[in-house]
Amino acid sequence: MQDKQTQQEQQLEKHQQQQKQSDQLKCAQCGYMNEPETRFCGDCGSNLDNKTRECPVCAEIITGIYCEFCGANSDGYTCSRCNIIQYTDFCAECGEPLSETARNFMSIDTEKIEIHEMSETDAALIINELNVSLTPAMQKEQEKKRQRIILLREREYFNEREKRIEEFYSSGLKKIKTIDPEEMKQLKKSVERLRGYVRAEKERVDEEIRVREEQERYNRRFEGVWVSTSSWIEIMKISLQGTVVSGNSHWQIANRECVYYLSGSWNSRSFSIQSTHIRQLRGNSGHFCFCGTVNEAGDTINGYFIDSSQERTQQFFIKQ
Repeated sequence: MQDKQTQQEQQLEKHQQQQKQSDQLKCAQCGYMNEPETRFCGDCGSNLDNKTRECPVCAEIITGIYCEFCGANSDGYTCSRCNIIQYTDFCAECGEPLSETARNFMSIDTEKIEIHEMSETDAALIINELNVSLTPAMQKEQEKKRQRIILLREREYFNEREKRIEEFYSSGLKKIKTIDPEEMKQLKKSVERLRGYVRAEKERVDEEIRVREEQERYNRRFEGVWVSTSSWIEIMKISLQGTVVSGNSHWQIANRECVYYLSGSWNSRSFSIQSTHIRQLRGNSGHFCFCGTVNEAGDTINGYFIDSSQERTQQFFIKQ
């Protein structure tokens, strides 16, 4: 009799423990069992009100009814026509609107909506402006979404590929030749050699481009803004089109000041330019020629001015 009473007490205690466990809240982060009415996990401190679950469509972890990634309603709708549970606003089988949002959408008269095509340039500017306006945290979230989309596309492609392979095998139309290990080894060697050729060619092309760019920079070192180092004030701005020189100059000293248009030639080392137009602001000044050389570094000009009096005046300029 006493054994039977003890057994009943043990069963009652076990039932009470099970009841207590069923009332406890399991933390979604660490799995710790918390007491009822607890808001934060006693082990990791996570918010127990923030219950998470898996989206039935894309398997993303969600905390509410709607999936933040694919937009699915995790509670689902039952289509009245097909009697199938759907997780979107429209039934995938018959197209029946299942939610209030879908029904409101169906009431829109699309014929009254005017559609104007946007240019590719405007679209690119808008995308860039929107991306730049995102905070670093939001940019990180967007990148996670992009990666998730890529994974979904890869999974879809893989599933379709496996399906096609299975259909091909089952059709019995053609046997697929398999590659034995030795053939695969030779194939890998061939691919590696090809990669070596590609790398070598890329290095050769890159070197040609680098040499050409350096030569171009060297040839164009006369181009830019130059400032006189002498007692008078002069600034020249030179532009190049091949070997043809064009530009302008502002010159002033004491009671004379004028502005010139310039024209001339350049052979990657020496130059010869002359004034073609003049605007006298103060005093009287005439036209001139200026011949000289540019140093290898492209930061100093050494030359001679020759005006109407045929007097040669040495002049140095430094690049701004």
